[in-house]
Amino acid sequence: MTVFCRNDIQEIIVNHVNAPLRDILMSRMNPFRKLIKLNRLIEVILKGFPDPTIENTWHPNTHRLIVMRDDFFTHLKMPSRHKVLWAIWKYTIYAYDYVPVYRYLIDRTLELWLKSGWEFSESTKPERYWE
Repeated sequence: MTVFCRNDIQEIIVNHVNAPLRDILMSRMNPFRKLIKLNRLIEVILKGFPDPTIENTWHPNTHRLIVMRDDFFTHLKMPSRHKVLWAIWKYTIYAYDYVPVYRYLIDRTLELWLKSGWEFSESTKPERYWE
């Protein structure tokens, strides 16, 4: 796969997710209308293409993200937020796999995060939402 190679998933990400998301975030429409448009965008992400799997993605770090996603959802106990969080993971995984600039940005963000000395705190773990 190269920067110049395109497929259906990449087409959906670029034209049906990235462009509308940019329009929503940059517009001056009222917040209620933005929420309606964001909800529609979540539906596009959830229904517009299949869930990412190791079989339908190619990058080794994408496969790591899929394992992380699956682990995340085995611990999550927030059914009311499942749909939105699944859409975020799904978009992030496909963006990483198919959009080189996002792959680079995610890699750099994770690199900075790991180098920052981030301290993980068990004391703030909300027991009722995470097992």
